[in-house]
Amino acid sequence: MHEPRSKPRILAVDDKLQNLYALEKLLTQLDVEIIQATSGFEALSLTLEHDFCLAIVDVQMPEMDGYELVELLRGNPSTANLPVIFVSAIFSDEYHHCKGYDAGAVDFLSKPFIPEILLSKTRIFLDLYHQRSKLEKLVNQLNAKNEILENEIKQRQEAETALQSANRDKDRLFSIISHDLRNPFQVLLGNAELMLEGLEHLSNADIAAMTQSVYRSARTAFNLLENLLTWSRLQQERIEYDPGPVDLHELAENTVALLQETAISKRIRLNHTIEEELFAYADSYMIDTIIRNLTSNALKFTPAEGQVTLSAHRNGVSPDQPDAKWVEVKVCDTGLGISPENIAKLFKLDVHHTTPGTAQEAGTGLGLILCQEMVKKNGGQIWIESEEKKGTTVIFTVPATDSPSPEKG
Repeated sequence: MHEPRSKPRILAVDDKLQNLYALEKLLTQLDVEIIQATSGFEALSLTLEHDFCLAIVDVQMPEMDGYELVELLRGNPSTANLPVIFVSAIFSDEYHHCKGYDAGAVDFLSKPFIPEILLSKTRIFLDLYHQRSKLEKLVNQLNAKNEILENEIKQRQEAETALQSANRDKDRLFSIISHDLRNPFQVLLGNAELMLEGLEHLSNADIAAMTQSVYRSARTAFNLLENLLTWSRLQQERIEYDPGPVDLHELAENTVALLQETAISKRIRLNHTIEEELFAYADSYMIDTIIRNLTSNALKFTPAEGQVTLSAHRNGVSPDQPDAKWVEVKVCDTGLGISPENIAKLFKLDVHHTTPGTAQEAGTGLGLILCQEMVKKNGGQIWIESEEKKGTTVIFTVPATDSPSPEKG
């Protein structure tokens, strides 16, 4: 590895010390550092340690002559462009001059040479060295500035992409608030107004029907507001991710109990097959929210006499997966089903795709977006398998644990 540059270095190679002494005495007139070598092997070793601007090499040396040395220098990428001036007291004919140029030298001087000529030639190579150093420094500066500029462009592009995404999300939320949130309130207010104005003339059956409609509208608006608030808290990272053992059997029991009245009113069989002692390692609040949202959604799109079933199993129950660390949770219904092109739209906040439920329940699609974000927060994946008019299964994965007690990290 080359040392940091100070003065430009010149490599002087000659097997006779008196020649090296004379050469160094001459070149001290220049602002350079002279490094001496008494053999070709020593010269090769020095090129590994130092960065030279010029090499002045004697042609006739024992073991390795100047021609062989320069050929080896040209074969090494780090010294291939090192300028070399040959000097010789014996070989001064045209043949040896041509041989020197063929070997890779830039000049050939015969001894005794005129000192001023060698100094003049050396100055030329020093000037070239300084110019090359300035150019390298400039290139490095330009590369550094270019890298900074590229990083700034990349950061700006990422910021623009994030802004565009935020704007799409904002527009989608405004659409939900202005359209989907208004609809249940319009129904609610309309029925309430009819009841107030015509209460004396309405039959018990009319009042019951209107009351049921008011309840459904209020429940729809409440669920939507709850999802909006939860989604907003997720975006602001105000929901703390607090993983621990989650009893999936218990969550399924609670969900079925909570939504059983809705299922009965629609004459849908709601049950679960999740075995006891099946634990996930996740955030309990988020997994509860996911299962409740998916089950509520399944009930919405399942007709009378249909069925919604919650199930879960470890991927490692089969002999070929004894070390699986994931639980696969499924919410399966016998409802309307979803076309492949519409499945692709369900997890996109910027695409407004909703379908009324079998009892004309309103929806926004925000619940699935919410589930997707919570599943990702817990390190899992979520996807949908569906066939039109036959039903839909929503599947998500969550890390598994064998322990019902909090794991110590």
